[in-house]
Amino acid sequence: MQDYFEGNFSLQYCAHNKKQLKNNNVREVAFFGRSNVGKSSLLNNICNNRNLAKTSKTPGRTASINFFINHKKNLLIADLPGYGFAKNSRESGSWGALVSYYLSTTQNLKLAFILIDIRRGLMEIDFQLIEIFKSYNIDFALILTKSDKLTSKEQENIYNMIGEQLSNSINFTSNIVTISNLKKTGISELKKYINKVLWK
Repeated sequence: MQDYFEGNFSLQYCAHNKKQLKNNNVREVAFFGRSNVGKSSLLNNICNNRNLAKTSKTPGRTASINFFINHKKNLLIADLPGYGFAKNSRESGSWGALVSYYLSTTQNLKLAFILIDIRRGLMEIDFQLIEIFKSYNIDFALILTKSDKLTSKEQENIYNMIGEQLSNSINFTSNIVTISNLKKTGISELKKYINKVLWK
């Protein structure tokens, strides 16, 4: 099995609107999540480059789809704008239009991740995104972030609760990974899971 994270990642391009999206000819993995869920920190960790994705404490700072390329392994990582902190309905509509267009036109997306703050659990907006994935037949998995904020027992309880929620609502049987960007726990397991999916 290959290690698709071997080699260096660099920013390929940013798309602020539908016209700026390109036809990518390499396999893609996409990361979605509510604002300030730790998505940029996670991308920096799995790509082993702390300056790759810009981190910010300001909710909704990322307003474009940012694509990072590993030329050695022909892997493209898509960093989607955080959702949930749009200042008005126009911003929210722009986010939905851009994301829907990306998902409907991408031809090489192998896996999408939804990042969930383990302290917050699943929200209605997360279920809405899951429904979008289902409508486009996108394979997806969940990443529970900020596990360092909870005890092991609390993590286990929330993990089981979320798994039960998804099983009851959408018959979800995919993978759930728990990580901490601060302590870097779960990062290697996440990379192994991605490698396994891409190797199929």
